[in-house]
Amino acid sequence: RDKRVVLEEFPLRSQGVMQGFIFNLRRDKFQDIRVRRAMGLAFDFQWSNANLFYGLYQRTESFFENSPLKAEGAPSATELALLEPLRSEISPDAFKPAALQPVSDGSGADRKLLRQASQLLEDAGWKIEGTQRKNANGEKLSVEFLLDNPVFERILTPYLKNLQLLGIDATMRTIDDAQYQLRLKTFDFDIVSARF
Repeated sequence: RDKRVVLEEFPLRSQGVMQGFIFNLRRDKFQDIRVRRAMGLAFDFQWSNANLFYGLYQRTESFFENSPLKAEGAPSATELALLEPLRSEISPDAFKPAALQPVSDGSGADRKLLRQASQLLEDAGWKIEGTQRKNANGEKLSVEFLLDNPVFERILTPYLKNLQLLGIDATMRTIDDAQYQLRLKTFDFDIVSARF
C-alpha cells in the first residue's frame, strides 16, 4: 500500500530450455519413427503438468523456443527454395507445417491418443500377443528408462503405466552418477531424460 514493495512480472525473454526423453537411436527398436511417435503420444503432458508440476510448465515445441530459429507454421517461400533441391533426400514432413506436440484430454490416459499410438505400433510391425507387443521374430518391445536421480521416478511412473497399456514392457532403473556417465558414454541405454 505504501509502494515500498512492487510486485511485477517480467516476461521470459531467454531462449527456451528443452527437456525430454532421448532415445538411443543405435537400438534397432527405435529406428522406426512410428515407434518413437507412439511413445510420445503415451506421455500425457497435460496431466503431468497439472498433477506433478503444479501447472508451472509450458510445453516447448522446438529446440529453439523463444528464438527466430523456431519453426512455426508452413515453410516460407524462402525456406521452400532452400528445401526443394533436397526433396528426395529429406523427409516429406519438412515441407509440411511445423510439428506440434500432442494435446491430451488431461485424464492421464487419453484413449484417443493411446489408440493412435497403438495403431502406429501396429503399422511398425509390433503386434499385440496377449498383453505384450512383439515383432515378427517374436521379440517383445521392451524399454528401460535410465535415471541418475530418483526425483524423476514420480514423473515416469504414470508414463510407464501408459506404455504398459500399449503392451510395451516399460521399466525404469535409477543408478549412481558414475554408472550413469559410463552408460551414456558407451551408449548402453534405451532412453534417458536430458535437458538442452
